[in-house]
Amino acid sequence: MKKILSVVLVLILILSFVACGNDEKAEKYCSSCGEGILKSASFCEHCGADVKTGDSASNENSIPNTFPTINATSTPTATAKPTETNKPAETNKPIATPTAKPTPTPTTKPTPTPTAKPTEKPTESISIQFPKTPLDVNTINHLNVNTGKYGISQTIRIDSFDYKIDLLGHLELYCSGEKTYDINGANSTYFCEMNWRLYDLDGYLIASGWDAVGSLKVGDKFKNHKINVSLIGITAGESYRLEVFDSSFE
Repeated sequence: MKKILSVVLVLILILSFVACGNDEKAEKYCSSCGEGILKSASFCEHCGADVKTGDSASNENSIPNTFPTINATSTPTATAKPTETNKPAETNKPIATPTAKPTPTPTTKPTPTPTAKPTEKPTESISIQFPKTPLDVNTINHLNVNTGKYGISQTIRIDSFDYKIDLLGHLELYCSGEKTYDINGANSTYFCEMNWRLYDLDGYLIASGWDAVGSLKVGDKFKNHKINVSLIGITAGESYRLEVFDSSFE
């Protein structure tokens, strides 16, 4: 059995070689399987179907139409226009929201804080009554050996008085004027003396003292000569009276 099968296979191979090696090209095609066959073949070596010989020349070299014939009256398919290359869609730009301008806040000027008045010092509200000016004040210290009495050696004229309270709360008295006489001559600079007393309006003595104006020649003027006064007994709101008089050794 094996031998018979081997012989059949050899025959098939020889027939295939003969069919493929024939110089006669396929001039028609099998109507059953569509494969190309020789024009002189009476059967299809591919599928074994009977093939009529002497087909018209119109079938030569023609490939059987295995597709359905399109009816000539059918509506022709419209040729699609080539789709234009779509431009890349523009990126939707975000709609700019208008930025609301901040409402300008009116600048409020700070209310100035009133400066607190310093605490009133005891002597800031006092008043002083001064002697009537011009006032001559004599230094009486020249001893007359003949009479045994003291005489005038220097004289100043006071033209004005003033006062103020210093930072320490002390009362300061001031006087201005001119030197008018010196027993030793116009060029003598011997100092001139004065006495003073401060009373309240009820007549009570509040303070008293002695002072001197020095280094003045006759005709020299002095301005705001200071007389220091103790504040003992000085009361705010009160009025006082100043007396200035000669300085005498008698």
